[in-house]
Amino acid sequence: MHVAFLMLAHVPYLRRAGRRPRGEEGLHTLVAQGLLPLLELLGDLHSSGLHPRIGLACSPLLVDQLADPVVQKHFVLWMHDALARREAELAIAERDGDHHGAYLGRFYLEWGRQRLRSFEERFQRNLPRAIRELAAARVIEPLAVPATYAYLPLLGREESVRAQIEQGVLQITRHLWRPEGLWLPGAGWRPGVEGAAADAGLRYLVADPSCCRPHRRRRPSGWPDAALPPFSPTRIWHGTSGRWNWATPAIRCTAIPPMPAARWPAAAPPTIPITPCGARRSMPITSPPRWSPRRAGVGRTTWR
Repeated sequence: MHVAFLMLAHVPYLRRAGRRPRGEEGLHTLVAQGLLPLLELLGDLHSSGLHPRIGLACSPLLVDQLADPVVQKHFVLWMHDALARREAELAIAERDGDHHGAYLGRFYLEWGRQRLRSFEERFQRNLPRAIRELAAARVIEPLAVPATYAYLPLLGREESVRAQIEQGVLQITRHLWRPEGLWLPGAGWRPGVEGAAADAGLRYLVADPSCCRPHRRRRPSGWPDAALPPFSPTRIWHGTSGRWNWATPAIRCTAIPPMPAARWPAAAPPTIPITPCGARRSMPITSPPRWSPRRAGVGRTTWR
């Protein structure tokens, strides 16, 4: 049995949007409560001789902000403010004789100090570099994410889809590591995405099968009409086998035969280098027919 762990991290662009009451609050909370504990855990496991491996899909918007010195400085200031509030709450609980509240206050105060110490001393305020080091050690496998975290099925132009994927791959490669897979925002897939991903040098993508259901009546006659298993949440295009796989909670994959080549456009399919078992070869990946939201009825509203 093969089990895959995939973590997703994304926030919109919040740099210098203020610190209170909201502003950069969501970004700093994600770093303190999500990324820092995860990187500490993976680093400790790797140092102890264990070799866990997870997939990490960080949006380019988040990675750019994590590498920004302004955001790093604001995170330190935000943590100092949070620790000051914890100390005040602890003093109030001890003065009122609230033993349970004092216990919680001491716990979260020590937890916050540990996160701040790790951020400044262990990671030197540079979380993208820590992710890159774990990726070099094959502990983290970064996934590419579209540049602005756009929901690709709503983009009507093929050029926009390709620009989102190519710029996302470029940003993740520059900050983290060369990705091999693609995370689709909202797990939304539409025909043509796998071709753009193959052109960008990606080997697989993660998508939700429910996004394919509205297009079933519009499929060409040669399209494989396989019923969706009720327990199958994710559909994965795998470049090595050149076909779709159903990834289920039980981690059982059922191969779906690809569409016959005669039904596809006459243009030459793109090729990507694959290295199975040390042998180098090229696997053609064929793009499906062009799709537009107007034809599929996306965005239409009927008033009754």
